[in-house]
Amino acid sequence: MYGLAGIGDAVLTCMGEHSRNVKTGILLGKGQTLENILATTGMTSEGANTVQSVQKLSEKYKVSTPLCKVINDILFNNEKVEKLVKTLVKK
Repeated sequence: MYGLAGIGDAVLTCMGEHSRNVKTGILLGKGQTLENILATTGMTSEGANTVQSVQKLSEKYKVSTPLCKVINDILFNNEKVEKLVKTLVKK
């Protein structure tokens, strides 16, 4: 985990300019939908798949994951970022 294959990969996935997750986040911030991003770029965003899996598991095991829920709602339920950020700030 602490070698280049672990922490290095995690850092690049979150911050690298060539990261598919970073690119997806930037395009989401510009108002594109996940569906459009995936269709036009032809890339896989592991973060999107992961957040969907985490959300399903949190519902199954009744674990509160408010940040994950908000991200899932933005990606898969077409919720507006502004509305959900206000929801998070209130909690």
